[in-house]
Amino acid sequence: MVAACARVHPPGQPGADGTETSVEAVAASSSALAQSGDVPGDPDDASVTSSPSAAPSATAAPSATASPSTSGSAAASGAPAPTASTSAAPLAPVAKPATVVVGDPKFTSGEAPKAKAAVEKLKSKIVACVDDHGGLTGDSGEIVVQFLVRMQGIAEGVDIVSARGVGPEAKSCVRDLMKKKSVGAPTSDPTGVEIALQLTPKSDGAAKVK
Repeated sequence: MVAACARVHPPGQPGADGTETSVEAVAASSSALAQSGDVPGDPDDASVTSSPSAAPSATAAPSATASPSTSGSAAASGAPAPTASTSAAPLAPVAKPATVVVGDPKFTSGEAPKAKAAVEKLKSKIVACVDDHGGLTGDSGEIVVQFLVRMQGIAEGVDIVSARGVGPEAKSCVRDLMKKKSVGAPTSDPTGVEIALQLTPKSDGAAKVK
């Protein structure tokens, strides 16, 4: 569409500025505007001359997405989700009250005839050492005590040779119990003594060891 042009004066008559405008000049100007398409006020011109920078970006920035969880991946693949182990921890051995039997002593370089009887008198305290420090942890147990006796008849250098079915605190208690105890004079000075203390669980209704 060609916009209205300047007012056309009849040929030979001057315009407002005192010049004459011919019909041919007006027609030529209108034809040139039509060919160039640069018509003032034409709304289609805005779409042609719009800045390329105003166009929206072809691709939008990718939005951050959370990493799929393990259970979601398992569900998508059809594999079962991992589960916590249901196996229970092994139970600790049940401690039991004990009874003690004093074995026959073994001697080195002589004998100590009263040694067994002296240890028999300590049975209740030996049982207390076991029961008060964890109890008997198996169907049976044993504490092997070793010491040296001289003419004064006193247990010296007491040590625990071996132990089973009891904890370290029970062993220490028995060792301390035997230190400096009177066990009778030996036949030879010095004489080594080794005594095994056999431990068994105390049965229900059994009489307390004196």
